Amino acid sequence: KNANKVTGQFTVDAETIQGLGTPQTIYKVRAVAVSKAGNTGYSNEFTIHEDTQVPEEPAYEIQRTAVNGWYNGNTNNANNCPVVLLKSGQDEGSPITYTAMIDGVWTDSAETFEVPNGTHTITLVAKDAAGNEKKKTFTIKVDNQSPEIQVTRSHLPNQLGWYNNDVTYHLSD
Repeated sequence: KNANKVTGQFTVDAETIQGLGTPQTIYKVRAVAVSKAGNTGYSNEFTIHEDTQVPEEPAYEIQRTAVNGWYNGNTNNANNCPVVLLKSGQDEGSPITYTAMIDGVWTDSAETFEVPNGTHTITLVAKDAAGNEKKKTFTIKVDNQSPEIQVTRSHLPNQLGWYNNDVTYHLSD
């Protein structure tokens, strides 16, 4: 605004908050400008939040017991295997959001999500307000289908439903 040339300087007061790892810093900044004539102008104070700390790795809990590395989805009439994303990560001073993907597709829920039949890659993401994120990727195998079995016999019984010689049963899936 002023026709005089302005030189400027910034004054910065920094308050450091010690987090779990790398510190997070909050800077309170106010600009000071001085004209050639010696007039001084001050800006409003504003705050800069610096956060380089990565959140902790997201934790999870699978709501079934694995048998031979497979989770059964057929408990309580449910066809899928529920996985609970535990919101336990910490990032002092910056809120964390949690998301989950099944085979590269984002789930609708960030807390409990259902994993369908088959082998799937799960990626859990903890992301703070500054955009720092930590991922946890794992594979889960869900079997929600009961095995099918066919039984055949070598021959039929007599008219009264009795066999008078050995019967061989064949089992197949």
